This record gives sequence, structure tokens and C-alpha cells, in this order.
Amino acid sequence: MVNFQPASTARGFFVWLSVFSLFTVSVFWSFMTDVFDKQLAQRLFGFISAGGSLGAMVGPLLATGLVGAIGPASLLLLSALLLALTLPCIHFLLRWQAGQTTDHSARFAGDQPVAGGVLSGLGLLLRSPYLLGISGFILLASANGTFLYLLQADFVANTFTDKTQQTQVFGAIDSVVNGLSILVQLIFTRRIIATVGAAWTLASIPIIMALGFAAFGWNPSLPLLLVLMILRRVGDYAILRPAREMLFAPLDRVTKYKAKNIIDTVVFRGGDALTSWLYAPFGALGIGLIAAVIASAWAGLGFVLGRRHQQTHR
Repeated sequence: MVNFQPASTARGFFVWLSVFSLFTVSVFWSFMTDVFDKQLAQRLFGFISAGGSLGAMVGPLLATGLVGAIGPASLLLLSALLLALTLPCIHFLLRWQAGQTTDHSARFAGDQPVAGGVLSGLGLLLRSPYLLGISGFILLASANGTFLYLLQADFVANTFTDKTQQTQVFGAIDSVVNGLSILVQLIFTRRIIATVGAAWTLASIPIIMALGFAAFGWNPSLPLLLVLMILRRVGDYAILRPAREMLFAPLDRVTKYKAKNIIDTVVFRGGDALTSWLYAPFGALGIGLIAAVIASAWAGLGFVLGRRHQQTHR
């Protein structure tokens, strides 16, 4: 009989939950690009992203308010119940999608297994310049975000020696980011994409980051760093994520469910790990300048991908 130790079980659960959270979000967006066509993706992805931001705000409030009354174990059961409630939503969306077409083969495509093996997505990725471009875009975005996060952690730790003050600073940043993200997602995301197009939408936040990091390299300061962090996270949640997911809308189902998941998991987390390792040696060369160069390349690649998507859309 296997003897589970509480500490090892908790660590294993944390690792599983981290992987599951990343994977399930990737599959969710694959499903969204499969259900909605390019026109609906442009109109609705901002609102769908707002649901995620709202959940990010409500979840901690529920946990804080209920943990004293029902305990941590019951909170896990509540989380499992909330996760199970997504199944009727998925069923409804599949029924809705089936009712949008008179083509019998297309109507039931959502219920069919996706073709290909475990590694077929990797083959699709390596053979497609378009998918490699998206991978590069996400890799550069991950590098930029990791540099910014590590810089913020260092500056906050050096400015506020008290752990309580550090927690309050990070909590205030999270509150501002979640609030602004929902506002932008509900009101501005669709208008921005419709007005300036996918190319400039994908390039907009990287351009802001390139200018911001250049200013930071010239005059490093905590207020500027915090403003950049807020702009980066709000821009990612409210603008870049919906626009980035739109890039997959015209592609086939195998690409959406297999190659996309490799990009969203392996490429994204690999970028985090690689950037963390390079942070110290790059810091000696001037992290602001290097991050500005990375952001410039990120902006250029985003613009090229957006133009490609617009040409496909037309």
C-alpha cells in the first residue's frame, strides 16, 4: 500500500495544478477558435477575456471569504464543482455551433476526435513559417514579461524591506491590473482591433514596452517600472491575448488543438525558463537596453503576423 505523505502530496498537487491550469487555458482558447469564425473572434474575444479577468478577481475574494467558514478541503471540493459546471457550457456551445451551419459534415465536426498522434503538433509547428512566427512572438513576449517581473521583484525588495509592505505593493498592482483589464476588454478591445487592425494591435504593446524599457535604461526608477508592469499586464490580458488567439481562427482543427497547445505550453514556459537563466548575465550588460531590443523585435514580428492574418481574413 502506498503511503502518501502530506507534504509530498501537496507538492505533487501543486505541480499538477500548475500544469493543468496552463494546459486547460490553452485548450479553452483552441475550442474558442474552433467554435467562432474570424469575424466573431474579432467581436467576442475581448468579452471572453473579460470573463477570465473577472474570475481572477472573484476567485481570491471567494477563497478569502469562505476559507474560514468551510475550510481549505471544502474549498477544493467547491473548486472541483465550479470546474464541472464548465461541461454544460461546452455542451451548449457545441449545440450552438451545430445550429450555425446546414452542412451535415461540418455540423458534427466538433464531436469528432482530432486527427494525428501525440507529436503531430510538433511536426506541424516545425513545417509552418506562420506557426514558427507565432512561437517567436510568444517567446519574445515571455522573455519581455519575465525580465519585467524579475526587475520589479528586485526593485520592490530593495525599496521595501518589510514583507508586509511588499505584499501590499504586489496586491495593489494586481487589483489595478484586474480592474483595468476588465474595463479595456469590455469597452475598448473590439474597437481597437476593428480600428487599427490586427497588425498594429499586436505591435502596440511591444512598442510601448520598447519605449518604456529605453526610458528605464536611461533613468531607472521604481515608479516607471511599476507603470510598465501595469501597462504590460493589462495590455497582455486585454489586447494581446485576444488578438493573438485570433491568429489561429483561420487554421484547421489539428493545428488549433495540437500545434497551438505546444506553443502555449512548451514554448511559453520554455521562454520563461530561458529568460530566468539569462537575467543575471544580461543584467550586467544593461537590462533596460536588452529588454528594449527584445521588445522591438517582438513588435516587428507582431506586425508581420498581423499583416499575414489580415491578408488571410480578406
